[in-house]
Amino acid sequence: CVPWLLGIPLVDGISVIIRRLTTGRSPVVADLDHIHHHLKLLGWKSVRILLAITFFHLVLVGTGIFYVVSGVSDPVVFWSFLALLFFYVCVQWRFFSNFRSDN
Repeated sequence: CVPWLLGIPLVDGISVIIRRLTTGRSPVVADLDHIHHHLKLLGWKSVRILLAITFFHLVLVGTGIFYVVSGVSDPVVFWSFLALLFFYVCVQWRFFSNFRSDN
């Protein structure tokens, strides 16, 4: 359940590390590959970005709480989180590949 409670920061952080490694960049060097940078480059205002990320984070936390309350088994929790991570990485690569930077 813990990955679900960490939500967007964990998913975004892991996906950025994956993108950096697959493009031959260091996973610890700062760049503009995080979701809030992409949304800012699309013209979103800071408040809108904050509200959107907060909303989706709360959805993920709610999913984690639902799993705990419902007694969902650990393997289901783990594999569903990996499926979410895979989906997120694919969406990021598909829609935000033009925003990659080496800054």
